[in-house]
Amino acid sequence: MTSNPSSYKVGVKTNPKEDWAYNDLRFPNVEMATAYARDLEFRWTSVCAWEVQPSDDPVLYFDGNHKRITEEGASSGDHTTAG
Repeated sequence: MTSNPSSYKVGVKTNPKEDWAYNDLRFPNVEMATAYARDLEFRWTSVCAWEVQPSDDPVLYFDGNHKRITEEGASSGDHTTAG
């Protein structure tokens, strides 16, 4: 991991004894990743813990209109968000 991460990822646990689970979404900053984690925790009631970790992966998430966002910008097409 570099000192200047490319993105941030959200990990969740549904059982305190299990490992952290991550999806492929990567956010450009901690604030967006944290907002996603809080929203996921609200919608997915089995989440017992969440964390935000830096990542060297490129940015990849979906905007409010279900458009895919990457480091290069938005691409067309309908997609659903994970979670």
